[in-house]
Amino acid sequence: MKVGGGSGGYGNTSNFPSNFTTYTLSGTVEFNSSSSPQTIPSLTYTNLTLSNTGQKNIIATLTTNGDWTSQSGTVITIGSGVAVQVRQRFYNYGTITNSGIIDVGY
Repeated sequence: MKVGGGSGGYGNTSNFPSNFTTYTLSGTVEFNSSSSPQTIPSLTYTNLTLSNTGQKNIIATLTTNGDWTSQSGTVITIGSGVAVQVRQRFYNYGTITNSGIIDVGY
């Protein structure tokens, strides 16, 4: 599932189904907006990819049971006191400003 621009993607998170936050997401979810800030929802992801040059903000705790990939040029801000759990591999080719906690592995 792509969230942002591109074919088959959602323009923004307000286009998600109303019960979206109740799901544990399978597969890879990609946030790929290049034009405006995206707030990454506090969910449990299987794999999470953050791409393109638009700002990505993580303001609430989230879990990635699989891999986290942030691609080159991606700018990510993790808010104060926010915990990010990555249970498999953590690939960061972008820039992260971290005021919270990133925990990698089990």
